[in-house]
Amino acid sequence: FKPFSERASVRTLANSHARKACTLTVFTGLCLLCTASLREKARFLFRLFDMGQTTALAPEECTVLVTCLLRAMGTLGEQIPRLLKARPEELDEVVREPFVEHNTSYLSWDQFLPW
Repeated sequence: FKPFSERASVRTLANSHARKACTLTVFTGLCLLCTASLREKARFLFRLFDMGQTTALAPEECTVLVTCLLRAMGTLGEQIPRLLKARPEELDEVVREPFVEHNTSYLSWDQFLPW
């Protein structure tokens, strides 16, 4: 795993696809606020961030998902985006954990749900 700040795919998404990144954050925020069950919200986010449509999430997709979650929550509290910038290694640990636990390069839906 490359450190968050060095991940080319995350920088590319954030820089060259700014509209897509903003759209993902908006959909993530709306998902958090809707009245669906936690399982339904998780399924929606899983499908939304499965950008390669492989029915599994790559580490980069999980990183973008967590980033969008933090940005969406950051609209409610200003501390989260600053934390993301100040300590990106904490995000790395959150993303890395399920991949190490399952000894895999991609998370299936069954592996994603508990995470």
